[in-house]
Amino acid sequence: MTALYWIDTVALFAATGAFWAVSSLLLRLPLPILSITNTISVSLIGYGVISRQLFNPLREREARLLVINRIAAAVGI
Repeated sequence: MTALYWIDTVALFAATGAFWAVSSLLLRLPLPILSITNTISVSLIGYGVISRQLFNPLREREARLLVINRIAAAVGI
């Protein structure tokens, strides 16, 4: 995982938390704000990790097949 991914994730967590904090102060909603923001943030982080773990091998395989295809086309197979 790159550093930019983690920076984006932390920024998203901070923005989500700030949104819920401001909305709870302005609207005085009887909701468990911290639970909701933690659930949203963990879900987004989980989605990012799973999508990178799941689709990264497919991208590597596609890149290898493209290289093999270019070599075969250059050789004339």
